[in-house]
Amino acid sequence: MFVSAFAFQNFQLNKPAIIFFLLLPALAHADLLGILNPAEMAEQKGTSTYIAASYMVANDFAAINNFTGDWSGTYAPRNGTDLAVGVARMEGGVTYDTWRVAAFYRAEAVLQSNRDTADIYYYSQQNLAVPSGRTFNLNLSIEGFSANGIRLDKGFNFPLTDEIGLSIGAGVSLLRGIQVRMGSVKGTAATSSSGYVFNASMEDSYSNGTYPFISAATPYGDGYAFDIGAKIKLTNGAHLDFAANDIVGQMTWQYMPHTVETANSQNMSHDANGYIIYIPTFSGKNDINRSILVQTLAPKMHTQLNYPVSEFNVFAGTDWMMSYWFPEIGTEYSIESNWKTSLSYDIRFNSVAMGMQYKWVDLTLRSSSLTPGTSRINGFNAGLQIPF
Repeated sequence: MFVSAFAFQNFQLNKPAIIFFLLLPALAHADLLGILNPAEMAEQKGTSTYIAASYMVANDFAAINNFTGDWSGTYAPRNGTDLAVGVARMEGGVTYDTWRVAAFYRAEAVLQSNRDTADIYYYSQQNLAVPSGRTFNLNLSIEGFSANGIRLDKGFNFPLTDEIGLSIGAGVSLLRGIQVRMGSVKGTAATSSSGYVFNASMEDSYSNGTYPFISAATPYGDGYAFDIGAKIKLTNGAHLDFAANDIVGQMTWQYMPHTVETANSQNMSHDANGYIIYIPTFSGKNDINRSILVQTLAPKMHTQLNYPVSEFNVFAGTDWMMSYWFPEIGTEYSIESNWKTSLSYDIRFNSVAMGMQYKWVDLTLRSSSLTPGTSRINGFNAGLQIPF
């Protein structure tokens, strides 16, 4: 499942990257996960149209270019939980004063693995001998989906003093699902001079899965999501931003394939002479009638403090998802009234993002290496907004 889970994530999140090069995209986001803040609409005036794209894939295991390969090159996962995470969004829409209406495509996938599971997969991919006598505690999960949808955002502005003010916003999305995968692997595997001793189970719900004797049907999903945001203006031009996406969100998938498998090498029996022998067994069950899968969307949050220093804007903030923090620090510099540059550093994946904005167009690129083939994170945010 490790291989297919990575393949699912890589496929889903590379489609928007291909489309990106066919369009002129828009409205970049400074944070790692591309979280939207509906409060940014609170002080907008007039009418505009825009298109936007954001994309990020990162992992703790290997270079992105070798994500589904043999993991050659530097292998240095964390001792705790290792992540492979990807998010992508493309959207286009219209703004009118404090309202925004958009149609979008979004995809996200998060794979979580402990060090033991990553190690045993690495040994397998590299054709390396597994250390004898080691016990591996297997723990792997993946949750990912893609969907099309429409969203409505509304901002509200509350000036308090000449310098201090509060802006809030809310957004609601309706979603039509494209693909989903939710699965897990748990158990143990130990090595000995004669091979593996294992006891593991796998559960997998994959909308594109096919199994023997499963009834004919096409899975589909419908759902919703709510977003909120706030911007607090402080003294001296500083401001604090907060946004939460999918604060309440759910997808309901119909006609889903579902399978459960177990593997155990320690099933004891006796031979004809009465000696104990162990015979590995493998068993599984597929839901031939398919099932309904209810997926709760993982909430994602972003907070950032901005403080002006001369011509610079210095900021520090973090994203949060599934109990993981993604802190980032950086600065922006205004060259002229029409030009702005940015530079930031992401602490979780050790990546650097460089951005440029000119009037209505902006572009930010992210990587953890000057050599693309060795980077463990790749991403971009880009935007075009045309006022009327």
